[in-house]
Amino acid sequence: PNYNDPETRAVLLLAVEIPCMCVMTLFMAGRFYSRGKRKALGIDDWVMVLPWALAVAMSISNCVATRYGTGYHIWDFKPQWVAPIGKTALITQVLFSPCVGLTKISVCLTYLRIFPSQKNRRFCYITIILSAAWAVAMFFANLFQCVPIQAYWDTSIMGAHCINSRITLVVSAALNSLSDVLVFLWPTQYLWNLRLPAKERNSLLIGFTLGCIICVAGACRIWLLEVYFSSYDIFYNGATLFATAAVESNLGIICGSLPGVRLLLAHIFPRLFSSSE
Repeated sequence: PNYNDPETRAVLLLAVEIPCMCVMTLFMAGRFYSRGKRKALGIDDWVMVLPWALAVAMSISNCVATRYGTGYHIWDFKPQWVAPIGKTALITQVLFSPCVGLTKISVCLTYLRIFPSQKNRRFCYITIILSAAWAVAMFFANLFQCVPIQAYWDTSIMGAHCINSRITLVVSAALNSLSDVLVFLWPTQYLWNLRLPAKERNSLLIGFTLGCIICVAGACRIWLLEVYFSSYDIFYNGATLFATAAVESNLGIICGSLPGVRLLLAHIFPRLFSSSE
């Protein structure tokens, strides 16, 4: 072991988590400032507060985890880190599904405000129900993947039972990636409506770009889960996995906040978000 100057991906995880958390928080603040000033706050804004809080909690947990071996090679891992890193990993697993599920629910509520078509209403209501069901199911599946819960980080507990978390997480990630594609790329059909003002078209275009990044991050997370479970160097590979999850969850909130900050962006970047046709 190299305890003095070990190779680590902890810096990579911190370099992703902290900027993503800050930018996400700025977009949330801008969203509430912009809509609050116009007295236009809606249920979608208040729902988005929940995934924002969960995303912040996950970021803090992952940053703390870098002090207890996340990003380190297994041969540089200290035995006393087992319990704290297990607890932080469980926190991230438990909070991730409600975070991204609530984000999609908020995004669908925003779509209901923007796009009045019957087709959009059906899509949003079905997606809200499925996202809520998936988030609740995965919350409990991850929380009780080991019974008692402490057995997740304490293998000395006698009589404990743990499910195959590999199957659970990979299947969950695949379903989440599918819903990412459906939800975040849903507004692309309106991009080709030439009657839209330029500022709305630019907002949708930026949202489409972020949506593509979210979908790519989700697909990468599935691959990284396979790498994680196939490798003995789990703490080193876990840092990249957590960083990808941070990009996916934080960008989802940023993307969902774009309609709420559009007028603020138009004030800051008048050329890009000009209201002219």
